[in-house]
Amino acid sequence: MLIHTNEKATPFEFTGRGGEYFRIWIVNIVLTLLTLGIYSAWATVRKRRYFYGNTRLDGTEFEYLATPWMILRGRLIAIAVLILYFVLGQFYPLAAGILAVLLILAMPWIVWNSMRFQIRMSQYRNVRFSFNGRLRPVYFYMLILPFIPVLILAAVVAALYFSSLVDPGRIAPLAGLGLLSVYLIIPLIQAKIANYYINHVAFGQGKFAATITSGTYYMTYLKVFLIFMLVIVASGYIGFLVLGKGIFTGMQAQQMPESGMLGVFGWIYLLFILFGIWLRAYVGVKIRNYLFDSTNLDKNLQLHSAMKVTGLFGVYLGNIILLIVTLGLAYPWTAVRIARYKINNTFALIEGNLSKYVTKQQEYQSAIGDELGDALDFDMDIAL
Repeated sequence: MLIHTNEKATPFEFTGRGGEYFRIWIVNIVLTLLTLGIYSAWATVRKRRYFYGNTRLDGTEFEYLATPWMILRGRLIAIAVLILYFVLGQFYPLAAGILAVLLILAMPWIVWNSMRFQIRMSQYRNVRFSFNGRLRPVYFYMLILPFIPVLILAAVVAALYFSSLVDPGRIAPLAGLGLLSVYLIIPLIQAKIANYYINHVAFGQGKFAATITSGTYYMTYLKVFLIFMLVIVASGYIGFLVLGKGIFTGMQAQQMPESGMLGVFGWIYLLFILFGIWLRAYVGVKIRNYLFDSTNLDKNLQLHSAMKVTGLFGVYLGNIILLIVTLGLAYPWTAVRIARYKINNTFALIEGNLSKYVTKQQEYQSAIGDELGDALDFDMDIAL
């Protein structure tokens, strides 16, 4: 999407401050510890309400509607499932294995419920958001699509093997090719999930829409791969300048001072750390900008993200330094810095009046899926 200079964009604003959130954060930690984790449901709600309430569009804040009791019920069930798994693992390994398989099969349901819950607990100008996506596509994207290349390749290999047309020694490379195909299909899966998610979110009676293709995902990851190869070459060149010079001058690597060796590998290690931070910023910016610029609400509202790789990289790098220097106590400031940068670089081109949207009747939505997703680390990040 292109924004022309004569078009007025309404910016999203984040008004939160690190000091304010620190008071919420430290109380959440203390009370969660004192209550052996029970207060964590209240802590989650307080945190989300703070960030929602400090996010504004056109002078109006967003609202988070979930209650701690909704979160607590789901969290207790999630904890009970985890406890059952660990107990079975100690006394009945086979039963634990069966439970693990059932949890894997339930993963799409958990993710789907988490999507529904988070969206339906969001509100803007007394108008509720909703999510009407069906469960079946999530199962396809998460449990079927990733393994289609492997199944096809396995069928081909099996046919060739039993027909004596392939050397058994080449089975392993072909199996490796199957695993590589799974990795190569990940950008397609991410695009499919993002497209599914956005096109099933509603704001009152209005519907969000986007046409998300995998091209941007593949180009982003291809550039990352090429840059990664450059980093590898640069690291090798740095090592060659030091170690190789010693070899050509007759000095054995073992004779090189230990401080020199540590210095070389220290710089290489630092280079990889910086690259990892940059990688996260680059992928996050490219995908987020693409998703937002592709999303509209009934042609009345067009989203736009103006994040820059260098800007987000600076925020990430500064946050890491703050966390190291303060031994983690600066976490509230780092969370606020990230939220402020992302939200303040998000805009909405509004044509018409958003107040025309009327909230549809919302059915009760359980928090079980959301909290199972948190407890089992089944978080789906589609960069929104």
